[in-house]
Amino acid sequence: MIRAIDLCRLPGLCILVLASVAAAAPTFAAELPSDVRSNHWAAGAVEQILRSGVMSVQDDHQFHGEAHVTHLQAVIALAAIAKKLETGTWQVGESKPVPDKVEKTLTQTAWQTKLVTRYEFASALVRFGNYFAKAVARPKPDAKDLGKSEILPSNVKVSVLPGSPAYAACKFLADGRMISPTSPLLKPDNLPVKAAELSRGIADVAAGVNDKLTAMGQDEQGNTPDKSFQNKKPAPHK
Repeated sequence: MIRAIDLCRLPGLCILVLASVAAAAPTFAAELPSDVRSNHWAAGAVEQILRSGVMSVQDDHQFHGEAHVTHLQAVIALAAIAKKLETGTWQVGESKPVPDKVEKTLTQTAWQTKLVTRYEFASALVRFGNYFAKAVARPKPDAKDLGKSEILPSNVKVSVLPGSPAYAACKFLADGRMISPTSPLLKPDNLPVKAAELSRGIADVAAGVNDKLTAMGQDEQGNTPDKSFQNKKPAPHK
C-alpha cells in the first residue's frame, strides 16, 4: 500500500500517467458516440469513462475528443473519479504499463504547456483510476485513523459561488484535502487545461484519496507517523 507519508513521490507518477496519452488503447466493441471510431487509440478509455459517468457526451450526443478540456470540466471530472475511488465504486478495467518511449518524450518536449484534449483527458483519468484502484488496498472495516496525514493541505478556500456548476466539485475536493490551495482548478473557468495543471490535479486527488483509505497507525502518544516524525527530538551528540 502507498502510505500517505510517501505521497511526495506521486507527482512524478502522475506525469507519467498523463504521458500515457500517447500509448495505444485496446479496441472496444461497446457502443461509442458516433464521432469516436471503434479503432481509435482512445476508444477504450472513452468507453470506460462514459460508462463510469465521470465524463459525459456533449449536448449533441457527440464526444468531441479533439476539443480542449476546460478548468471547469476538469475539476468536475476529478471530483467524480475521486468519489468513486474513495467509495470503491470505480469499475476497474485493464491497465497496461506506459511504454518507455513515452516517458522519454517528457525530456524532449515542452509537455507542461500542452493543452489537453478530451481524448487525452479520458485516457489519463482511466489509466489513473485503474492503476490507483489496483494499487491501493481498501481499509479494514475497523480502521479508525484514516485521513489524518498532516502533509496534505487543509482549510483550502473555495472561491466559487454555490450557484456555480463546479461549486460542489470544488467543495468536495477541498473538504477532502484532494486539491492544492494554489491549484488553478479552484478557479474553474472555460480556459483550457494545460498538461502540467492536470498532472498536478491528478497528484492532489491521488494524495487525498490515498489518505482517506490509509490507516496511518499511531504511536504510544496517539500521534500518526508524520506528526510523530515532526515531534521527534534529535538524538544527543556523544
